[in-house]
Amino acid sequence: MAEEVMENVVENTDNVDLPSEDLSEDATKKSKKKGRKKKSNEDNEKFEYIIRDKKVRRKTKNRKRATIILIILALLIMIGAAIWGITNFLEYNNFKIMIDREGQNVLSLSPHANLDNKSEVIYIDGPITMDNITLDGIEKDILKLEESEGSVSNPNMVTGTFYLTNVTDKARTYMESIHISSSTRGIEKAIRILVISTHFDKDGNIIEDSRNVACYAHMGTKTVDNKTIPSPELVVPLPSNRRPYHGYEILHRYEIEKNYEGSVDAYIEAQDNPPIAWVTTPFASENIVVEKQGGTIHVGEKIRYSIAIWIEGYDKDTTNDKLGGQIKLDFKFSDSGIVTNIK
Repeated sequence: MAEEVMENVVENTDNVDLPSEDLSEDATKKSKKKGRKKKSNEDNEKFEYIIRDKKVRRKTKNRKRATIILIILALLIMIGAAIWGITNFLEYNNFKIMIDREGQNVLSLSPHANLDNKSEVIYIDGPITMDNITLDGIEKDILKLEESEGSVSNPNMVTGTFYLTNVTDKARTYMESIHISSSTRGIEKAIRILVISTHFDKDGNIIEDSRNVACYAHMGTKTVDNKTIPSPELVVPLPSNRRPYHGYEILHRYEIEKNYEGSVDAYIEAQDNPPIAWVTTPFASENIVVEKQGGTIHVGEKIRYSIAIWIEGYDKDTTNDKLGGQIKLDFKFSDSGIVTNIK
């Protein structure tokens, strides 16, 4: 019985239709073909991904470059603006000096001590831009200014010296005035205008006690009993923990040079009282610095005017909102008539 079962199993096995050798080869080819196709599709997809990835990376790099360039440009603009802001307190500064009622041939101006190049209008040019400074410590520059002629180059001041003469054959009196012809950003509130005039006789010698020094500034304020009242500004309003600025080197120049061998300390020691602060002369009005009688100018005499204009760094009005401000000033001389009571 067992032998019959085994024979049946063998017979059944023998009767199974097994794949032929040819069919096996076809299947292998088809399998390989499918494998190649699949690999080809994968390669295409991979290649396409690489192309797209490169494009994305290129675009990303371009965006990064553009962003970096924009940032650099923005920084350059900001740095340029900052530099401009720091240095450019005052722009395009000049000081026009003129004779009122031109053509009358009474008064004349010259930038030279020998009175060459006489004119009725001259200009004292300043730097294109000015930063704030302080008079404290640059007194020697002011003293040198008096020995100079015409416009004097200074990086942060409008400075110059000129001469006024009487071209008639009779003594004349005259008026002098300084007007603010234009101003922006309230810069006039922070400036100082120093005017030094000295009379010379017909032989070119300084007339004794003829030197006059005045420093003009916008009217300031101070608080008294919780009330704000007008108060003249100091020429150099130093902090309260420092000695007051006296400016004796400028105010008392010839006395110090003549009697104290040029020593300011020796001059101060010889005084009965300690030094007091130098106070400015307030502007006459919003647009008028000064209008006053200049005095008498005799035939053959000349008057030397030295001027200095700066932005006082210790002034409380020297603030960032003044950056880029502009100011133009006119210095005018007017004939007041013939002197009749000459002694």
